[in-house]
Amino acid sequence: MAALVILGQPTTALADQASKLYKEGRKAERAGEMARAYLMYSQAAALAPQQKTYWLRSQAVRTRAALQSKISLPVSETDSAGEDAGEQAPHRALPVR
Repeated sequence: MAALVILGQPTTALADQASKLYKEGRKAERAGEMARAYLMYSQAAALAPQQKTYWLRSQAVRTRAALQSKISLPVSETDSAGEDAGEQAPHRALPVR
């Protein structure tokens, strides 16, 4: 019987940690921080795979997290130097009206 209690404690600790991560994910989602929410939900799902809700929430915010995480690269000095040297700048899309 003592072995069952000892073996059950790590699982309980993981479940508690997963629950905390899930709650942090909910807070992040409500705040509009989709990338953070996705990370929190995914970590919770990894710690407690039996909790399908954790995985489902991670999938629900995954696309919004990816879109929110898109960043544009700054123009490097070599790109601007090439334009000064007479090279053509890359074509840029015109706005649709």
